[in-house]
Amino acid sequence: GLLLAVYMAQDADGGAYRSAFASCRNTLEALARASDEDGRLAARTWWVTCMGSHLCRAEYSEWRAEAAEQLPSQLTAAHTAVAVGLAGFEPMARCVLACGEAVGVQPDKTLDHVEAAGARQQAEGEWQRATAEVEPLRQKLQDTFLSRTSWLGRRKPALAASASEMGIDEVRVCQVYVYGLASRLAACAPEAAAFAESANMRDVNSPLLGYDEARWDPTADLWRRMEMCVHRGAAAASTDLDRAWRHGKG
Repeated sequence: GLLLAVYMAQDADGGAYRSAFASCRNTLEALARASDEDGRLAARTWWVTCMGSHLCRAEYSEWRAEAAEQLPSQLTAAHTAVAVGLAGFEPMARCVLACGEAVGVQPDKTLDHVEAAGARQQAEGEWQRATAEVEPLRQKLQDTFLSRTSWLGRRKPALAASASEMGIDEVRVCQVYVYGLASRLAACAPEAAAFAESANMRDVNSPLLGYDEARWDPTADLWRRMEMCVHRGAAAASTDLDRAWRHGKG
């Protein structure tokens, strides 16, 4: 039972817990890769059952017997609610928690850390892909509409020092870039589609085609919602939109 499991965890300075943790690594990796709440909850559930199978065998056996009656042999995320709702799950989860605490580990904090790190890594990857895809557009916009010739005869973008110092011309040009990013970020796709429709775009992949300045009002609600979504995407990736606009690739 619980006392035996705690003893096992303490044995050899937590060797049993470390061994179980290593054996259940795949479920932690699944948690880090999970892209939605259902996937995250499922990964957490299967990690608890995996750890329970190594550390809390009596509790795990009780849960497994219940699961055998109510769940299929091949479990998926769709079965999470039933698995957690079985009477044996909570005692097993408490046992796993106690085993961790016995060796100075907080399993719930471990899961929170893995989930947060995984979400950040996914956000960074998506932001990098989005900025890389829109980089040619960024360069074209800046070279075409915002460049000036220096006294050496070289053309370079004349950008404001920061977003708060942008003039209306740069704001208008940057808007096209922001739309490009929004159209490539999964969380912002609905806002980008709604804005494209309101802007009467002929081609959602060519926002400059048939561009109508009056339909790109930076104070309009549709625009603000889309822009804020892009800001959230940047923040989730530990960067910011202004940096991407000025330097490219996030």
